[in-house]
Amino acid sequence: QYDLYGQAYGSRQAFISSEVRLWSHTNLNRKAALIRLEKLTIERFRSLISKGINSLFIVIPSTNTPWTNEQKSDICDLEAILLSESVPIPVYFLRETQQMNDLYKSIESRRDSTKDSALAVIYDMITADGYQLSVNTGKYGQRTDSVLYNIAGKLIGHGIEERLPKILLVAHYDALGLANGLIQGADSNASGILILLKLIRLFSKLYAKQTTRAKYNLYFLFAAGGKLNYQGSKKWIDDYHDQKHQQQLPNDIDVVVCLDSLGQSNQLYMHVSKPPKETQAVCFYQDIFFK
Repeated sequence: QYDLYGQAYGSRQAFISSEVRLWSHTNLNRKAALIRLEKLTIERFRSLISKGINSLFIVIPSTNTPWTNEQKSDICDLEAILLSESVPIPVYFLRETQQMNDLYKSIESRRDSTKDSALAVIYDMITADGYQLSVNTGKYGQRTDSVLYNIAGKLIGHGIEERLPKILLVAHYDALGLANGLIQGADSNASGILILLKLIRLFSKLYAKQTTRAKYNLYFLFAAGGKLNYQGSKKWIDDYHDQKHQQQLPNDIDVVVCLDSLGQSNQLYMHVSKPPKETQAVCFYQDIFFK
């Protein structure tokens, strides 16, 4: 759950006290629905909401479960929907365990109202003789204790450290998901982190000798808050500028290179915050990409 420009997104409810039924059950009004993640599509999610369920429990498969490309795409689309809409019911995620599988099979084996008479359906609506789920957490509030941790290092170039211009290489190390425990950073910017570590290793060998040092100080930043509009990078740069302002020194960062999701495809894409001047170091990267 989060707020953006006054608009609420995600699920804001947590309290549950209800009978749980399988997602395929005919009568789900005011019931908790149980479904496996691989069965949940965008259309099915919206259909369950329209049937009047009061909560949704999604069973997350074990990490060893193989996924097809189509399933991965469907899950990514569903995640985007859940993060971009206001969800009126509580949504919980359950790890797949033997106990969870036994419960799922037990609920699945119960009488399905679609095979019963109309009288049996009415009786089923009145009585609730199945499994009851109860969560007494109440309503979740906004977390105010989140802290961003940046990890930074530097290599000193050839010359007087304070007078040398700087190049900042950045990669964010965090990821965003439906729930904190379900975030898979390897699908976010693990490639950027690996490439930054590789660059540190290569440049540290060059900077180990005076004869191969460039006339630049290299700064390496592993930044937090990448999925929060790069708040970690912004904080580091703001703190750096404040320090320079207090010391009455000019800005000496020539260029900032952000490494983001470089392993997603075989093509590289370059974005600049504003058109660079011909004298700036960023033109060097333009020559590499466009010539």
